[in-house]
Amino acid sequence: MRITRRSAIVTTASAAALTSIAPAFGAEVKPPLQTKIADYKILAHGLRFTEAPVAMADGSVFFVEIPAGNVDRVKADGTFEIFKHTDDGPNGLSIGPDGGLYVARAGSRSGPQDPNAPPVTVFHGSNVRLDPATRDMKILYTQCDGTDLGRCDDLVFDEWGDMWVTDLAGNCVYNARTDGSMIKIAAGDLPSANGIGLSPDRRTLYVALSRPVSKLVAFEITARGTLEQESGKAKPRVLATGTIEDQHFDSLCVEADGSILVCNVGLGLNRYAPDGTLLEQIELTNFWPVNLVFGGPDMKTLFLTGYHAGEKPGVQDGHLITLRWARAGLKMLYRKYA
Repeated sequence: MRITRRSAIVTTASAAALTSIAPAFGAEVKPPLQTKIADYKILAHGLRFTEAPVAMADGSVFFVEIPAGNVDRVKADGTFEIFKHTDDGPNGLSIGPDGGLYVARAGSRSGPQDPNAPPVTVFHGSNVRLDPATRDMKILYTQCDGTDLGRCDDLVFDEWGDMWVTDLAGNCVYNARTDGSMIKIAAGDLPSANGIGLSPDRRTLYVALSRPVSKLVAFEITARGTLEQESGKAKPRVLATGTIEDQHFDSLCVEADGSILVCNVGLGLNRYAPDGTLLEQIELTNFWPVNLVFGGPDMKTLFLTGYHAGEKPGVQDGHLITLRWARAGLKMLYRKYA
């Protein structure tokens, strides 16, 4: 295990305020800003596929290692610890309304094998609660309507205290109660549903789709656990589509002004306006981000998980890094910041 601390001078994106999100009809559409961030602080590395950072008020950061099955923590003084070994590929992590750590687990990769056919991969995902005080873990869901969960990936909590969870293998988004009493498919037909987040007014749910074509889609929340419907199905709005063949949208987070930051694996970060306008493309030197979260007293500290550019997922040198950001991030519900 290698843990590294180093100071950094950060090259950030322009801090100019957004004066207009949707250009007037016929107006010239400006190309997105191109920003390079050359330096940042490495909080941890030498890990296995890091994901899902959660910034805490005490300066510590929780995150996960998917193949290692660990929920890790880097304390404010830089000390690293394996906080809890959870098995089954922890992928998403968030703080719930009761202060618990909620984990979306991708599940084991197994299945019936036909010797005359390629190996079959079957994910058995789950959603669990991890007590930050006792470190006890409780499994909440392994099935929805009698069907095994697929590859649970990411999650976010709404104002009702419910969680929205993406299933990358199940191609859907679940809505679930934290007491284990209810889980349902809120939106289906979402190929490789990955990152998830809420708008500042908590009325729009954003989902990043990874494959076969990366997309950023939005749903309007009309009532508790309910998305706007069309022909009996949740109605998505496609805000953005990947522009090159190898583009791979992953996790996302939202800035206080409503802009959406999407991890674009292999390229960096894309910053979108709420209408889907691409405002900025951000490259981090020698680092490919896969997940990110805002923290710090002014919400201008960004924590990112990812890996050294060019390495293969699952075998790479997983990192947790931090840098200062030009704009404040959106405060997450139920997370204490001071």
